[in-house]
Amino acid sequence: MRFNFFVTIHDTVGHIGTDELGQFLPHDEELRLLRIDRVLDLVPIGRSSLYRYVEEGSFPAPIKQGGVSLWVNTEIQAWLRDRLAARRSNEDLI
Repeated sequence: MRFNFFVTIHDTVGHIGTDELGQFLPHDEELRLLRIDRVLDLVPIGRSSLYRYVEEGSFPAPIKQGGVSLWVNTEIQAWLRDRLAARRSNEDLI
């Protein structure tokens, strides 16, 4: 059985902030940290490819906490949106 874990940094209850597209974000979404297994569920690439992209600077770098790599949820979502936008732009050129 496989479990997906995430870590949420709690501050105050409520909603705060917007993403880079101006979309309203609940406070918890803005601060959610994802472990590598969850990132790989969202971005179906291999573990070694993910770390290579991080090293190349083409994928968000993790936060290291006690030997564990944690990625900021909103950074992963922004990376995915950027990939989709780039694909749509390329489709427009065809």
